[in-house]
Amino acid sequence: MSSSRAAWCSAGRPRGAQHKEYREYNAVKAHFRRAMRRCGEQFMTELEHKLEYDSVHDSVSFWRTVNLRKRGSGADIGGGINFDGNMYRSREEITEQWTKYFKDLYTPSSYPDFDSHWEYVVGQEVEQT
Repeated sequence: MSSSRAAWCSAGRPRGAQHKEYREYNAVKAHFRRAMRRCGEQFMTELEHKLEYDSVHDSVSFWRTVNLRKRGSGADIGGGINFDGNMYRSREEITEQWTKYFKDLYTPSSYPDFDSHWEYVVGQEVEQT
């Protein structure tokens, strides 16, 4: 895949089906994505069979596998989160930006369908907690 990408880049990154490098690079990318999808599906099928077998024959292995699979999404937020075009990386900055987002979301608006009664109800709930 890297050689077809290099060829596409050296050709000036042309776009459109009339360019040979573009067609080849897209074909290689599509093949790679299909292969990755097949591998993922195969892994999940094997895991499903393993869990099915272990649930009957080896409860220790079953629960070990289940507990390892349920531990979070594994998403890496180390790269940061983008708010309004600015990248925030620390937990404090990200929390502060989410706070601003939700404050803005529930701030009275000039829209005609703004529900001030609902704002009052939510405000009362927040004060009680």
